Amino acid sequence: MQRAMISSWKLGFAVLLLAWAGGFAGALHPIGDSLAVFRLPLSVALLVWALPGAVLTTRKRTVLTAGLALALIAVSAIPFARTAPVPEAPFTLYQKNMLFLRDPLTTLGTDIAAAKADAATLQEVSDANRALLEGMRGIYPYQLHCRSRGVIGTSLISRWPILPRSGHCARGIAMARIDGPAGPVWVISLHLNWPWPWDQRSRMGDVQALLQRLDGPVVMGGDFNMVPWGHSVRRIARAGGLIRVQPVRGTFDLMGRLPLPIDHVFAPGGGSAELRAKLGSDHRGLLARVKLTAE
Repeated sequence: MQRAMISSWKLGFAVLLLAWAGGFAGALHPIGDSLAVFRLPLSVALLVWALPGAVLTTRKRTVLTAGLALALIAVSAIPFARTAPVPEAPFTLYQKNMLFLRDPLTTLGTDIAAAKADAATLQEVSDANRALLEGMRGIYPYQLHCRSRGVIGTSLISRWPILPRSGHCARGIAMARIDGPAGPVWVISLHLNWPWPWDQRSRMGDVQALLQRLDGPVVMGGDFNMVPWGHSVRRIARAGGLIRVQPVRGTFDLMGRLPLPIDHVFAPGGGSAELRAKLGSDHRGLLARVKLTAE
């Protein structure tokens, strides 16, 4: 009986360890990115699973498995420990998934205006909550809305003029070049599907090709439905020569309990971001102060 329990304990630890390691295989198959989403929870699960080894197996093996689990927790937590200083004279972007089911989010409009963002990138913009954007035209008169899935769309709004013929809509993308205070800058609002088994990988390829065609600085905000260490997100950053703003914080609570960092802002020189409240959505916002030139 005890031998069977030890075999089950070993098998469970091996499966968890394999799932954790599989999160690094996103370049080989998109299921790797799906596993990468749960890298930190899996490392904690490994530690919890190691503890019964104190009863089922030798002390040496228990110490080794627990030590390995602690090392994996430390590795998984590294992205959350990184910070970045606020750049001087930054371009300020407000990133938010608005949740299409909601009525106009009045408090969100107040928060964007109070933050004095140069522009905002918005996803899940529906006919209901789009009324909020219309009401903000006094402060953000330059707006681009791209309908992508039925009544749901992707938008960007700006204090500064959108340059003629620069507006572009694609599936899950609203993009325009803004004549900002530091010169023209491309602003992209992006909304991607979840990773495998959905089509995130092919969509990432489309975004990569788009970024490679753009000249000048690019600021991109969006709901990527992928954590920053996922292969697909890193692939986009490399394609555009972009750096994710810091720190990494959970913006969406999976099943209301597990905070996942799936909303991101990227810029040529990176930058610093702070979390904003949900304000009626199921996503927290990001207020990012970014640097438009590379280091």
